[in-house]
Amino acid sequence: MELKYLLIGVLSLLGSGVIYTMERFISVIQWAANSVPVKLNSSGMSMPKPDMPSFVDNIFVIILFVCGLMILGYGVYERRTR
Repeated sequence: MELKYLLIGVLSLLGSGVIYTMERFISVIQWAANSVPVKLNSSGMSMPKPDMPSFVDNIFVIILFVCGLMILGYGVYERRTR
């Protein structure tokens, strides 16, 4: 039974990391899509760096991370008490 909690906890932490990484990846793609035409036409202004989202910008990342830690901790606690 405790192995199930450990697995769910790890998967929640991994899901949180994947969502956070995808947000950063999308931010870089949006920055490149906006800055390349400006550099080609030499008109307008482009940002020197992409605007990266922080860890707390998406509520789902926080929820998955906290729930993953709690479930993982519970699984470790259950395993040690047996």
